[in-house]
Amino acid sequence: MLRLSASTTVSAIDTRPLLAVVPALIRRWRALPFDQGCVDDRGRRREGLCVEFGAHPRPGTGYRLIMTGDEPAGRFTTTLVELLADDPRRFHVRLRLLDGGEVVNVELEHPDRPISVLVDVTAPFAGNWLTRGPLSVRAKLDLAALPPARPRAPQLTVQVSHPRARGSADGLVAATGGGRWKVDVKLRAGGRGVLRPLVAVTVPFIRRIVARELGSALERLARSVEELDRELRASFDPEDPQRVAEAVLRDLLDGVPEHLPDASRTGLASSDG
Repeated sequence: MLRLSASTTVSAIDTRPLLAVVPALIRRWRALPFDQGCVDDRGRRREGLCVEFGAHPRPGTGYRLIMTGDEPAGRFTTTLVELLADDPRRFHVRLRLLDGGEVVNVELEHPDRPISVLVDVTAPFAGNWLTRGPLSVRAKLDLAALPPARPRAPQLTVQVSHPRARGSADGLVAATGGGRWKVDVKLRAGGRGVLRPLVAVTVPFIRRIVARELGSALERLARSVEELDRELRASFDPEDPQRVAEAVLRDLLDGVPEHLPDASRTGLASSDG
């Protein structure tokens, strides 16, 4: 088993504007009107977003979401969106990307004032015996425990699983003053099955390489957090989360086509099983 630790400092992020937008966006989604099963976007019926089963906006409803791709022209991406839970304690949505086979689950605890978010992704991998198989990534972020809170347990936990490998990572975030956060990361990784002894033997030789790559990744993380902080300050107005939610939903609907080729109108519920 490979075990590594590393630290970095990043810009402190005021998550309050972002967290205020989440419940506003959920409320805006619930209020979307549908005409004969498809969304009514200001009087324009868009066939790219339609109810496949259930009744909008109740839990148990499935939606066919088709988005226009950038390249090549005329290409569509199709996603089955399933609303599994929507109550004061939990909001749970599942996305099935039909083109690539990926499945993404997103859960919010107390969606009116989110205190944690759980993202679970499963993706199929092709290739040879070494890479073939499903890759699963499960990440949980304890939003309520971010600074200025002072928890002892990591706020971020990540677990990765593959038929021939497994790993996990924990991230503990603490305020350091001067508008900065310190992030301590602990990484564990190992092989599974026939690769377990091979990984164990090579750990002493690859430790330095992996440690260098982990350090580079944390440097990129610090730059990304600074960019995210600037974006949040520029785009998320804490005084008007409804306006931001409207803009986010507007961007989504702008990518949904009004009319689809006949072949794209085939229902997904029967094929999904």
